[in-house]
Amino acid sequence: MAFDGFFIHHLINELNGELSRGRLEKVQQKDDTRFLFTFYQNRSRKRVVFQLESNLYSVYITRKDDQATQSSQFLVALKKHLEGAILKGIEQYMTDRVLIWRFLVHDFINGPTEKQLIFEAMGRHSNLILVADGKIVDCFKRMHFETGRQLLPLAPFEFFTAIGKPFTEIDYSTVEKPQDLVKNYLGISPLLASHLFENRLMPQEIQIEPTKDVTHNRIYAFDIFSDQVEKITYPTLSELLDDRAKRSQISTKKHETFIRQHQQKLFDKRSKILESIDETTKTLRIKDEADLIYQSGHDLKAYLARIDVEDQTIELDPTLTLNENAQKKYRIYHKAKRGLSHLKKREKEVNELIDLFETFTINLELSGPENITDFENELVEFGFQTNQTRKSGKKDRKNPSYLEIHDENARYLVGRNSHQNAFITHELAHRDDYWFHVKQAPGSHVVCQTETLEEHEIRRAAQLAAYHSKLRFSESIPVDYARVKDVRKLSGRPGYQVTYRNYKTIYIDIDEKHIIDLIKNGKRPI
Repeated sequence: MAFDGFFIHHLINELNGELSRGRLEKVQQKDDTRFLFTFYQNRSRKRVVFQLESNLYSVYITRKDDQATQSSQFLVALKKHLEGAILKGIEQYMTDRVLIWRFLVHDFINGPTEKQLIFEAMGRHSNLILVADGKIVDCFKRMHFETGRQLLPLAPFEFFTAIGKPFTEIDYSTVEKPQDLVKNYLGISPLLASHLFENRLMPQEIQIEPTKDVTHNRIYAFDIFSDQVEKITYPTLSELLDDRAKRSQISTKKHETFIRQHQQKLFDKRSKILESIDETTKTLRIKDEADLIYQSGHDLKAYLARIDVEDQTIELDPTLTLNENAQKKYRIYHKAKRGLSHLKKREKEVNELIDLFETFTINLELSGPENITDFENELVEFGFQTNQTRKSGKKDRKNPSYLEIHDENARYLVGRNSHQNAFITHELAHRDDYWFHVKQAPGSHVVCQTETLEEHEIRRAAQLAAYHSKLRFSESIPVDYARVKDVRKLSGRPGYQVTYRNYKTIYIDIDEKHIIDLIKNGKRPI
């Protein structure tokens, strides 16, 4: 689903027509990532679902009457501050994936006051933020960083820094390829960008027609799909969202929380190590003082509280001779030197773990119901508790799943976490197969098995590697490729990391529609 700024722009128009001036009667929580708001408007009740699951994030009016019995601290805050409020209206921040719900709340002391519920539809970063008087009251995902935007109660609320212009200001004279639209204009997904570029359209010229591609289980605000697939149209965007096929409801909230908490611990640990390195580096300067004592010309058997050498005053222990003071400073220097070596080793280890947990965030986004167990096994050694480890105390040792794609001349194996990457690269692949990976960024390993590696196979494997990586939304993505025999696992590193030689690099742009079709049509369950 491309839940982009264009989709959201039209969804807001629809929601405003249905909900504006309605009273929010009740707020409930359906599960870890779904909240249900019940509005009373024009003598009828309308139920709105806020979905924050990383692969299904959306908001829509639902006709389903599911039970909602879960509770959380954030739910308590929503009920306290918003139940009984009147919805003034819903706005979009610029043309970005951000919806601003403005509520009018009657306060017995201050009278009518406005509170906002900000829905940031940002994939795995999707969030609901309750704001009053420019400050955060509470939020679904709390985040603290050393610098920059803070998502904590009482912190000033700031929008994401918007990079680009609204999609209503497209200037095609500056657009050379679809990726220019994605990069330079807010709210345009790669799927929409290809359609706009091919037809030289402005988004505001497009009439919406909520459509579902049944063949590939995809949806969009208008019919953007091939005529070769089975399609269904819907009267409203909410009905389209409400009726989409649900994948297995596997919550990833506990995984996200576990990763985020460990990342914060690692950031704090690195900060303390860097402070220690700075202090130890300053201590190393004591060697210069010891050298100056011997260069001073003073009697080394003398007892002095300080000496002046080369316009520098050196403080001394008056109970020790100059020679003893110098030797003491040398001992401090050598101890600090050994300590600095140890600290730099610890810094390297922490940086490697930070990189590993950054890889985990990418792997979690790539993980579906069929391979979530493989991903969990990566976290177990860091203390993550799964149902399997709680019961047996052991990790699941069976072979990991992976994505396998076939075309006319080649077989492509795609790993979506470290276990799968290691399995396809070092157990399934042959020495003379070809291995692909984005350059210097977290992502999937892709193995291409073919008798002769042709240009179109290089581009297809490179696009698969780029699509399943952190650089997915970039352009001109560098992808390295080499023979499997030239790929080696790095020992002594956390997780699964490799080094490789005799490689080439291709710079590739992702054709998202082509890759999605390839995955849907060429996929074999493993």
